[in-house]
Amino acid sequence: MGFTKKDLKSGMTVELRNGRKYLFIADYKTKNYGHGILAREGGGFQSISSYCQDLTCVYGDEDYDIMRVYEPLTDSGILTENKKLIYDREDENKKIETLKKALAVIKEECQHHITCDGCTFYKSSNSSCCVFKSVCIENITLGGN
Repeated sequence: MGFTKKDLKSGMTVELRNGRKYLFIADYKTKNYGHGILAREGGGFQSISSYCQDLTCVYGDEDYDIMRVYEPLTDSGILTENKKLIYDREDENKKIETLKKALAVIKEECQHHITCDGCTFYKSSNSSCCVFKSVCIENITLGGN
C-alpha cells in the first residue's frame, strides 16, 4: 500500500476528489469525533476518523476520497501555496495499471521464449512453468500504449 492515513502529519494539505483542500491537524480533539481533523479555509472540517487507512471515505462517497497530499516547503508554507506534492492517488493507480499490463504481457509471452536486454524468460525443461533470471519491465513493450 502507498501513502496511508498513518503517514499524514499536522500541517499537510489534502485535496479531495471534489477539488476541496483541507489542512490536516493531528492533535485537534473534537467533542464527538476524536483526534485529528481536516480543516477547511472559511470554516468546516472533516474528521480523520471518516477515512480508511488508504485515504478513501469510510462512507463510500468517492467525492471525499483523498486524492493528493502536499507538505509545506517551509514553516510558513502551511498558509501559502508553497507546497510539495508527496502523494497522488492517480499516479499510484497509473503505476498499478502499468504493472497489471506488464504482468499480462509476461503471462502471454511466457508461453514462448522471449528475450530482452538484461532478462530472459524460457521454458523450464522439468516444468510447464516459465523461468526468468530477472525482470526488466521497462524493456517490455506493452500493447495499446
